Amino acid sequence: MNTIDKIAIRESTEADDQAVGELLVRSFDYQNSRLMPDVVTTEERRADLRNQRAKRAAAVVLVGTIGGKIVGTIALYPPGADGNEAWRRGAADIRYLAIDEKFLGRGLSAPFLDEARGRAKAFGASAICLHIRRGAVGLAKLYERHGYRREPRGDMDLLPVIFLEGYVLELET
Repeated sequence: MNTIDKIAIRESTEADDQAVGELLVRSFDYQNSRLMPDVVTTEERRADLRNQRAKRAAAVVLVGTIGGKIVGTIALYPPGADGNEAWRRGAADIRYLAIDEKFLGRGLSAPFLDEARGRAKAFGASAICLHIRRGAVGLAKLYERHGYRREPRGDMDLLPVIFLEGYVLELET
C-alpha cells in the first residue's frame, strides 16, 4: 500500500486548528528556505497561517491524516465566500495547500486537489481559481499537471511585497 492509499481526507475541526496552523507555518518556512530563500515569512503572515478559526468560518478546510497524524491541508473557499480571491464570477478559490515536509514527493497533493475539485463541483462552481507567488515554478508545475492553466487577468500585484499569478481550472458542470 503506497502513501496515497493510506491518507484519509476529512474536514478540519476546531480540535485540529493548532496542528494545521503549525503545519502551514512549517511548510511555508521550509519551502521558502529551500526554493525561494529571499522570501521571509513575516510574523503577520505566520499569524494568518495559524488563524484556522477564521479560515473554517469562510472556507472548507480539509486535512489529510496518516496513522492519525495530520500530514496535509488545503482550504476551499466556495463561490462568493468571504476570503474568496477568485476573479471569476461563480468560481471557487483554493489556498493554503501544505504537505508535511516528511511526506513531500509522494503525490499527496493529488488527493487534496481531487477532493477540492469534487467539493467545488458540488458547490456549483464553474471553475477553481488560485494564486501562486511569482517564481514558485515547482508549485506552478504541480497545478498545471492537475489541469490548471495560467490566467494573467487573475494576477494580484501587491509589490513591493508580493506578486501573485492567477491560475484557473475549468469545471465541467
